[in-house]
Amino acid sequence: TIVKKDGLLLPGNPDIGILKHREKFYIFSSNEAACSFAENPEEYISQVAEKAKQSAELIQLLELHQQFSSITPYSEMKSGEKLLVKAITKCDSSTQTDTHLVETNIVKSYEWNEWELRRKAIKLANLRNKVTHSMQ
Repeated sequence: TIVKKDGLLLPGNPDIGILKHREKFYIFSSNEAACSFAENPEEYISQVAEKAKQSAELIQLLELHQQFSSITPYSEMKSGEKLLVKAITKCDSSTQTDTHLVETNIVKSYEWNEWELRRKAIKLANLRNKVTHSMQ
C-alpha cells in the first residue's frame, strides 16, 4: 500500500503469509499486494525507498536504517558533496508594530469638547450683533 496508495501504511496480515526476499521478511495487507510484490520485488523495494526519502518517518517505521546508512545527514555534509534530496531551510522571523506613534499632522485649533465649541459659537454670534464706538 505504500507504493500503490501514495505512502499509506497499513498493518500486515500474517495469515496471508510472510515472504522472504534477500534475507528480509515482508508481510502484506492483501493477497493482491503479496502477488504483485512477488512478481517484481526489486521494483517495489526501490519505490518504497523513494517514498521513505520523501517521508523520513518511514525510515524509522519500516526499519530501513541499513538501506539509508550511506546517506550523510545534511548537518554533516561537506561543501562539495551532492545532495540526495534538497534540504528545506527554515528560519524564525518576527515583526513589531509601533503602538504609540507621534502624529505629524496635529491641528492645534482642533477642539473635541462640544461645550467649548458652543461657547465659541455664542461669542462669534455676540460679536456680530455688537457695534464698536467708532461706528456710532
